[in-house]
Amino acid sequence: MYNHHIAAFLQDQCPSDARLLIALSGGADSMFLLFSLIECCKKIPITLEIAHVDHGWRQESSLEAEELRLLANRLHIPFHLKTLDPNQLQGNLEAACREERYRFFREICSSRHCFGVLLGHHYNDRVETILKRLFEGAHWSHLNALQPKISIDGLLILRPLLHIKKNTIIQELESREIRYFTDMTNFDERFNRSRIRQTLLPSLSNYFGKEIDGNLVLLGSEMDEITEFFNCRLKQRMDHWISESTGHRLDLESPHDLQLVELKWLIRKKIEALGLFLSREIINEGAKAWKEGTKHVQFKTKSTCLRVDRNRIVISPLKILNDNRDLC
Repeated sequence: MYNHHIAAFLQDQCPSDARLLIALSGGADSMFLLFSLIECCKKIPITLEIAHVDHGWRQESSLEAEELRLLANRLHIPFHLKTLDPNQLQGNLEAACREERYRFFREICSSRHCFGVLLGHHYNDRVETILKRLFEGAHWSHLNALQPKISIDGLLILRPLLHIKKNTIIQELESREIRYFTDMTNFDERFNRSRIRQTLLPSLSNYFGKEIDGNLVLLGSEMDEITEFFNCRLKQRMDHWISESTGHRLDLESPHDLQLVELKWLIRKKIEALGLFLSREIINEGAKAWKEGTKHVQFKTKSTCLRVDRNRIVISPLKILNDNRDLC
């Protein structure tokens, strides 16, 4: 049953003869994905390659990497390995490892001409991500969480398992006697996601007397719909941003005709596209000034300047402004 859904996903999202990279950790999710894809290959002409990242967090990780290499050889699937040294990574360890993984996947997809990378994220991962972002104060447009198909810095990411729950994955693996690794760091509550999985979600479900997973997924789906609505409604205006030496400019004939939430959307999405940062407060104040047609007002952070002059708004990285000191 699940292979049918996964095959339908691939046929819908990928070219018929696609070469696809599987991110294989060796855990239950990615092993379920691997063997499901092998079954799909009997019906649709996709080609598979495997990428494994040894994070070096555990003593047994190198042995697991070798076991996965041997498995790939038996399956006649090309195998790519990257070994990380946690002592060489800076900042948040989870974020640093994720960046290294994506860089590795991007390199393989480029050199091996893979259409994209398949990840084993499932229904429960989506629930955890929505809750994590909600408590971290993410903007509502980021509460959709874990898209089935998304491009990140040129890397196409595909997630065909988002409708499948974790307990179903475990049951399927056990019934088919497929061996998988259990990474005990997934139960280490020093990590946010582990605390959410092990403590927070069960506590919330117990408090409300029912599973809250479905309501969180429903919230994410509705945020998808609202985000798509704003994307469509404001696409033409987003296309009118002009890049120039002093920054990025958008002129509107009548900003006051738009709702405040629409003006904030135009600012936020441009900021995100540029990889810059402005606080919620600055975006809100900038949008108000823009809507009211305020003359010559500016808002600054350490990296970014937002300038409003009547129907015009300009977003500038401070590096550009330092080269044009009279402009801000």
